[in-house]
Amino acid sequence: RVGGHPVPFYKLLLGGRKGITQTRLAKDTKLMIPAKNLLLFFKDFLDKINSQIDENTDIYDYFDEQAEVLAKEVVQRYSYVPPYSENKDYYIDWGRSEEFSLEGMGPGECGSGVMDMIDTDLSDAKIHLEAARKDNYSVQEIKKTLFFSARALLVVRGADPRDELSALTDFGEKFIQAGLADGKFSQLKEVYVSLSDSLSPKEKEEKFLYTKKFLEHIQAVYKNMDPQFNFPKYSAPVSQQEAKVEIEPAEVKAQVLDLKGIRCPMNYVQAKLYLENIKIGDIVEICLDEGEPIQNVPVSLKNDGQEILGIKRTENYYKVRVKKLVDL
Repeated sequence: RVGGHPVPFYKLLLGGRKGITQTRLAKDTKLMIPAKNLLLFFKDFLDKINSQIDENTDIYDYFDEQAEVLAKEVVQRYSYVPPYSENKDYYIDWGRSEEFSLEGMGPGECGSGVMDMIDTDLSDAKIHLEAARKDNYSVQEIKKTLFFSARALLVVRGADPRDELSALTDFGEKFIQAGLADGKFSQLKEVYVSLSDSLSPKEKEEKFLYTKKFLEHIQAVYKNMDPQFNFPKYSAPVSQQEAKVEIEPAEVKAQVLDLKGIRCPMNYVQAKLYLENIKIGDIVEICLDEGEPIQNVPVSLKNDGQEILGIKRTENYYKVRVKKLVDL
């Protein structure tokens, strides 16, 4: 996502091979390449490989030992995505004429789309952190690292911040105050605002190290996320009042959840969060747009273990009756 617009990216996998006893799948490098830059990346990447090998090179050994390092170097030149107002082509996938949307996924793939969004933000955070290190702790790169790190996990809490400060605020509310992340990062917004070119080299380095630790913490929290997008408690909630706000929805029996106009995978995430706060046996009527939302969300909820009681079309949207069967 750039400026609120979804952008198609492709994962780079390397190291696959064929052989009677040596066949193996390619390894996920965790590198993400904007679709628009895919051909430029591969031309540059393959040109550099050709310059480093000869007829005596074992290509499989080369890919095992050197290709990923080279790919990480080359991808930095092709990771930039211009704002939507400057170049809309970056927001259209190969073979398509319409703008990219996660709604194009097949039924039940909303959860996979969430994971892709998290991985993309973490990949961007690592890229900007490395750029900050190489550019004498550039405050702009540090700010980008803080933003992508903070935003990465917000999608699973139903938040979709539109700017950098909103992402930091949302992270504080949904992770720090909820006891899902370390309270030592409760001053993220203050750190972000304090970043300026007027800082001394020592101060910039301190902000860089703080940001590096924050990204590492987010990666650790992500690693502990379970298949239902839940996190273990890192610490007690910041205050009992805030804890009360978190659990209040469970005391009210839900009747209708209107998700019209909410696109995949956010509609699935919001439906899942809503179901978390009602009792087993309660029924909720979820309103979904036609097309991919009605195709994807009910299947994803059913895969979570909930019961789909019925689907009814009403004008240009659908009403889906869901009975909560399990706590996730």
